[in-house]
Amino acid sequence: MHNTGRSARFLADGRADPWDVDVPIFVWVSSTVGVCELRFSLMACTHLDHVLITELPEETDGCQECLLTGDPWLHLRICLECGHVGCCDDSPNRHATAHSRTSGHPIIRSIEPGEAWGWCYVDEVMMNVPQVHGQTRIPPSPLGG
Repeated sequence: MHNTGRSARFLADGRADPWDVDVPIFVWVSSTVGVCELRFSLMACTHLDHVLITELPEETDGCQECLLTGDPWLHLRICLECGHVGCCDDSPNRHATAHSRTSGHPIIRSIEPGEAWGWCYVDEVMMNVPQVHGQTRIPPSPLGG
């Protein structure tokens, strides 16, 4: 097997830094005679023309649907086509994914502090979306995340 992409930066504990990329990297491990080799596959999102939100809101009160129903959320995501703020797939209601499915808007971005990754639901790739700027103040997660 051989490396099919560029080298990644590694964290102090030896793990590859998943955010040291301009395009998503999928890593899988193969084992041959007890030796593990990392292989990288570079994939690209084909829906970047849907990124219409390039400046993040200054703040948000939380997941829009959870606030209406009184339900808790864990982490928050923003739709980069319309600005809808929904909860992550680890939250009980998964409103960000539900919004993408019902609206057809393919790309979200995390608005959690210190996170800047995006996800394309159609191409199923994680990515950096460099044209999006700013940070959003968010309330603490009701689930403590």
